[in-house]
Amino acid sequence: MGRIAALFRVLVPLTLSIVPGWGHIWVHRYNRGLSIFILTCAIANARILLYLNAAEVEYNLLYNACLAAIAGLYVFTFVDIIRLTVWLKGKTVAKRRRGQYRRSLVLFLRGEYEAAAKQAQRMIRTDPLDSSALMVLGMVQRESGDLKKALSTFRRGLKTATSDYWHEDLKREIEVTRERM
Repeated sequence: MGRIAALFRVLVPLTLSIVPGWGHIWVHRYNRGLSIFILTCAIANARILLYLNAAEVEYNLLYNACLAAIAGLYVFTFVDIIRLTVWLKGKTVAKRRRGQYRRSLVLFLRGEYEAAAKQAQRMIRTDPLDSSALMVLGMVQRESGDLKKALSTFRRGLKTATSDYWHEDLKREIEVTRERM
């Protein structure tokens, strides 16, 4: 059953990526997915309009440029979906991220809030849906006195938590932050 679920987790977004952007929406990267889809529609629309006026040479060059841009978007979409579904879920990356989480937590416990925040932001840059990184970043923001940002970060972490592992911790951190407000 585990192999089927893993295969499903990869094949569905790849199949949806036939329409650029839909695979990103499936894996909860809504802004990126909508941006890719809108850009593809705009370029396709320009390509159609240029095709209707294809008699002149400069229109042919623009038409070919639109085709190249759409091909580039397709390649980017498929490569990015593979990165999001296979690479980020791989054992090597998971091991590295556990190490990054431990480092950020140790820095936080030492009181080195700026370094802990940088480490957590590095993790978030790799995977914006990482609940553990969002929790550490929220704790750093709370201890630094930025309660509104901390509350927003905890809520984002709670919303993006894909498993129940971090739910209770994030709820508790939200309550603690509300009490300090």
